Amino acid sequence: MGRDEHNHDVSLYCGGVGASSASFGLKSIKCRPLRAILGDEFNSWVTTKFKTGVARYTLLHNWMGSTLFDITQPPGLTDRIEVRARDKLQVQLPSAVEFVILPTYSRATDGGKVTLNEDHLVEFRFDETVAIDTISDKYIQKFRRFLSLMTQRPVFIEEIKLRSNEWKTCELLHENRGVEEAERDLIHQHILVSYHDIKERFSEVLQKWYELEAQVEDALDLYFATIFNPNLYSHQVILSLAQALEVYHRSSPSFEGCLQPKIEFRERKRRIVEAVPEEAEWLNEKLAHANEKTLAQRLKPEQEQVIGRAIEAGLIETAEQAVEVGVETIRQRLKGRGKMAVAPAGNLAALFANSPFAGLNIDFERDEDPGRAVEL
Repeated sequence: MGRDEHNHDVSLYCGGVGASSASFGLKSIKCRPLRAILGDEFNSWVTTKFKTGVARYTLLHNWMGSTLFDITQPPGLTDRIEVRARDKLQVQLPSAVEFVILPTYSRATDGGKVTLNEDHLVEFRFDETVAIDTISDKYIQKFRRFLSLMTQRPVFIEEIKLRSNEWKTCELLHENRGVEEAERDLIHQHILVSYHDIKERFSEVLQKWYELEAQVEDALDLYFATIFNPNLYSHQVILSLAQALEVYHRSSPSFEGCLQPKIEFRERKRRIVEAVPEEAEWLNEKLAHANEKTLAQRLKPEQEQVIGRAIEAGLIETAEQAVEVGVETIRQRLKGRGKMAVAPAGNLAALFANSPFAGLNIDFERDEDPGRAVEL
């Protein structure tokens, strides 16, 4: 705890202490802070709590697609800019947490030049003081992932402010890799699903998203790890996505993950162990997950559904032809490459319709871009 160069209170939370030196009775210690809170002094990260968290996201304003400014040109006068009032957008999340999107703007002057900047902030309000990790990980980061899904771009958190009361605001500082290179100029028309697309049922969609995060959090962690880490090797991306799919199948009630009823398997396992008591420990270890289907076995019902739809659509005539098509596709991809490339999703709408996001009932289908004529 102490004060920075601007005489502001600051609390550093360090992962280790580096070199130290002493000169003329003054001891200097270099530390490597993992995080810092600017604006107040706190003794412990675990016991530091706040009632409100406010986050600024890179593409939130683009996603909202609205402006506070009305620009008019009265006869004989220069342009006139009026700032119009806009209501806050409020949603009640689980655990009595209030989610609020706030439109905001700022003004800067430089000589005779005036610059107006507008943006949107997200505020999370809690009934009681809550630990920083809960505010950040369970709420602020979850909405970041929601925005990344909607925009189909990695979204970054530019700023986090924290309040334990109405009169004092602190700022959370931490490592934020990638934020400097983050995309900020995405035009509204290029967003996959904008706020206006789900405006009439935004509350329902957002509530469903936070429910989904709680239900399949591990699978989503693996999926978004590939989104926010662009430097991963291709085999790491494939492995993470495969693990995400497997974790989702294990946790989703929509899929049966056992080879036989659990009661029958427990009885079967008991008989095997009792028959070879001297190997009981080894058998218990080996049979612990023996009743769980492999990923290939869990995917089989989905594969049958896809093949059935393909036959109905006239794309193939028999299930055997699906294998022939698959083999031919692999042969073409292997030809002259030395390794098989990963097949991209041919239809993003179909991909999400059969993913953990299907429960959100969001229309990801978009008309094909017809392009435009360019005169050279």
